[in-house]
Amino acid sequence: KNMRILFIASIVLLGMFEFIYFQDQYFSHFNKHQPWHRGYAYKPLVESLDTLSPNYKKIVMIKSYGGAYISLLFFGKYDPATYQSEGSPLDRDFTGFGKYYFVPGDCPLNGGIDGKDLVKAEKGVLYVNKGSCTTPLNHVKVVDTIYWQDNSVAFTLLEYVPSEKK
Repeated sequence: KNMRILFIASIVLLGMFEFIYFQDQYFSHFNKHQPWHRGYAYKPLVESLDTLSPNYKKIVMIKSYGGAYISLLFFGKYDPATYQSEGSPLDRDFTGFGKYYFVPGDCPLNGGIDGKDLVKAEKGVLYVNKGSCTTPLNHVKVVDTIYWQDNSVAFTLLEYVPSEKK
């Protein structure tokens, strides 16, 4: 009888330990550990793009994280019938829907390793770079920065601002 009580007590204690461990992992560590797997930054990205999009003729997006495409459709409330009529261009590079144009690289607006390389860009276009990209130092304006839950940069929204020639 004592062995049975000891066995049940140890199962209950183990269950309590596992429950407390799960709660700690889920609520304390989950959002900070590899936050790019959680997709947290996509909703703020779409909200920012919805606000900024009237100012641009095109928005060049990255495909590297994978979630931006579906997040734009879902959070941006893009009409499914319109998307279908555009041919559902999800898996093709250098295509998109509406104002959104998707490119395969991480840094559509690239300034090289130190940010000093010549920028090849188009005026009136908003570029969405992955957070790890080097922001070009010349002729580029940082419009917005979107962060992951661990405060690392998820996306940088950039605008090409060419210098005026006299």
